[in-house]
Amino acid sequence: MFKTIFGKLMWSNIAILFVSFLLTGILLFSMLGWYVTSQKAASLEEIAPSIADMTVSLQIENNSIFYRQIYLDNLETISIVSGTQIIVANTNGEIFAKTSRISDSAVSVSEEFMRAPLSGVTSVTTGRFGGIFSETTLTVGYPIRYNSEVIGVVFLSVSMPNLDRDRFNMARLFIAVSAVVLLIAIVISYIVAQKMSRSLKSINQAAKNIASGNFKARVRVTSRDEIGQLGATFNYMAEALQQLDDTHTSFIANVSHELRTPMTTISGFIENVLNGTIPKERAGEYLSIALSESKRLARLVTDMLDISKMSLGQFSVDMKPFDLAEMIRLTIIQFESRIEEKALDVTVDFSSEHVNVIADRDSISRVITNLMDNAVKFSDPASHLDIKVFTKGGKAYTAVSNEGFGIEPEDLPHVFDRFFKTDKSRNDKKGTGLGLYLVQNLLAIHGQKIVVNSVDISDEEYDGNPNHPAKRTTFIFSLELA
Repeated sequence: MFKTIFGKLMWSNIAILFVSFLLTGILLFSMLGWYVTSQKAASLEEIAPSIADMTVSLQIENNSIFYRQIYLDNLETISIVSGTQIIVANTNGEIFAKTSRISDSAVSVSEEFMRAPLSGVTSVTTGRFGGIFSETTLTVGYPIRYNSEVIGVVFLSVSMPNLDRDRFNMARLFIAVSAVVLLIAIVISYIVAQKMSRSLKSINQAAKNIASGNFKARVRVTSRDEIGQLGATFNYMAEALQQLDDTHTSFIANVSHELRTPMTTISGFIENVLNGTIPKERAGEYLSIALSESKRLARLVTDMLDISKMSLGQFSVDMKPFDLAEMIRLTIIQFESRIEEKALDVTVDFSSEHVNVIADRDSISRVITNLMDNAVKFSDPASHLDIKVFTKGGKAYTAVSNEGFGIEPEDLPHVFDRFFKTDKSRNDKKGTGLGLYLVQNLLAIHGQKIVVNSVDISDEEYDGNPNHPAKRTTFIFSLELA
């Protein structure tokens, strides 16, 4: 019963509702007793002065047999109308007038009941009134005054069972209403608990599907409460896992291709040189190609090892001052042949001839090389390639811009993700999507950031071709000035 969320919610709600109604009923029953008693006592206190005045008028001022009978008849009438029993006693407690329902054996009132009214204070007591009544009564004692002196006491009594009956009638009404409300509350609790349980079961089932490898499993979000937020977060997690799985699969395929291609080339060329298929005079040419492929294979392995070290926090840097401007000049020279092949117009703008920064020289060289490699690779022929270095707020900022197809807005947030590649129909098939990921992580180790933007440039500014979707893509990263 309590092994499921539904059972716990359902029965805990029922228990809370039942206890709440029970405590409310007990409190209400007690309050009703006090309220009914106090209200009845108040009504008796309102009647008592009239009887006291009538007693003075008909028994003291007009003392005769005729007026005494009128007085007794009036007492009887008041008794019947108000549902009370009336006793009138003198200062000695002797009863000289009472209503017909009071036993003839009652001839006096006990001193304990006389004491308060004789002192001029209205009294309220419960009990059998010294044995005069056979059942518990609520009795109000009111002093009778004549010429500012207390000359007697009038007692008005009402049966407590009658008061309790009124209270129990109200309690039964409360129980009936509470039962209906409790039933409605239980139905509502059942519906709410069922809905919450269904949502949690859906999340649980989706989690099992993802655990079994089905990353397309999603949760249907039907509310905005905490469970709905949990479902939305779960879907976000599932989307991230699916993307990670897709990029991981793509990475495996790309790396397999990257590893297989140079290895095949290297082994094929060496085998052909050894068996004489390739003439000896051309052996050097083919061995040079094999050497180039082996170096590319080594770089790929190095990148993968560095990524592994970074993920384990084992990648170390040697922070020393060096000239950033000079490093960029040397890097441009390395790309000179590729720049000339594409007829790129290179513009270099440094804030000063020497820009000294403090960083790990090898790491920053890899950053600049990667950015330059991408800039040249994705530039359209005869377009502009701009490199700018400026200083601000104790930092040196390097901006590398190129013109070409650029990066789509939906791809911008992911360009630094591991294994991510943009439009695979245009990108270099040799890329593995590790370059920019390495760049970002190398800068992060230095406590620095890199940002990218890709904006449209007008056709007239580009090449005059109205159908050419030209963009200017800029990468900007920072380093601490030495």
